[in-house]
Amino acid sequence: MLRVLITVVLLAAVAACSSVPPPPPPPPRGTTEPAPPPPRRAFIGDIRTKEFHREGCPDLENVDISYQRLLEDPGEAADEKFAPCKRCRPYEGW
Repeated sequence: MLRVLITVVLLAAVAACSSVPPPPPPPPRGTTEPAPPPPRRAFIGDIRTKEFHREGCPDLENVDISYQRLLEDPGEAADEKFAPCKRCRPYEGW
């Protein structure tokens, strides 16, 4: 009997220690959380051809990574004398 009681107490103690804390409560209604920042657009310049592309442009598949240069925006590309790609048209939608 004592053995069963000790086993039950030990199992209860283990269950209490290994329980996962509950998730935090949701914010109260009527409050809004700040919106996440918009995704950052990346432009990539090909230093051999002096063209710049949108990230994901098919023309970049054949450009070695050592010839690619990350550009912040089309203005930086223009300052560096990069011409826009005729295929992905990086100026559109900017």
